[in-house]
Amino acid sequence: MICSEVREVLPAFLDNELDAALSIELQRHLERCPDCAREVEIERMIVRRLAGKLETQGPEVPFDKPQLARRLARGPVPRNTKRRWSRPALLKAAVAAVILVGAALWATLNSRTSRPASPGFSQVLVTDFEHFLHEGQALGLSSSDRPAVMGWLRNRTGLNMSLPLAIDSKCRLLGARKCTIEGQTAAFVMYDMDGVLTSLVAVASGNFDLGGMSRVDRDERICWVDRLQGHAVVACRRGNLLYAAVSKLNEEELLHFILGVTNESH
Repeated sequence: MICSEVREVLPAFLDNELDAALSIELQRHLERCPDCAREVEIERMIVRRLAGKLETQGPEVPFDKPQLARRLARGPVPRNTKRRWSRPALLKAAVAAVILVGAALWATLNSRTSRPASPGFSQVLVTDFEHFLHEGQALGLSSSDRPAVMGWLRNRTGLNMSLPLAIDSKCRLLGARKCTIEGQTAAFVMYDMDGVLTSLVAVASGNFDLGGMSRVDRDERICWVDRLQGHAVVACRRGNLLYAAVSKLNEEELLHFILGVTNESH
């Protein structure tokens, strides 16, 4: 789950209307996303304040028919008579003011936290990788045949991608699946690198900003590296595609791995 999805289901979450699976997924997101966790806390604070205001409102004033008759007998109230507000009316006005302040606070916070169009590229990749591992999702194709996996992905994603050539016996291709990264169709490939699961993602190059990652030059190629939540993230552009690898391996090993992507498909 990503931040934009959290904002869509947040009202239902606060009202305890989400199903168990979606609620658990949102809780996991809140544990690793301080911005969304802050939004939830502010929403809960607004609800608590409104509830406190409503609890202080006194009981309804009973209808007094004799008093109404006496009031009508006195005739209309002169125009210069000042209107006096009853206690219930004042309390309702106070509650309305709190609601307006809360709405303004929410709008301000939402405008600040939603200025970035999406989370950083590294965060998106790591979140997708962890979600795949924790949910135990199946690969669309389980195969170690490199040409077969590339052909399968090209047919299903429309991406004219390639895969790294075999580095050594410790790098084993497990299979692939079609996925989406921030709404963009992507190819997701899984490797076992000496017992460490490693993902390789290919997506259209022009849709993501790598500004939050560190730039490095290797073998006359420009790459970007980052480390997030115990994972190394390495990315490079090849033709019109952006390739990115995520793993608990170190950056050097991932750089060596991703630079093995060939030119045969570009």
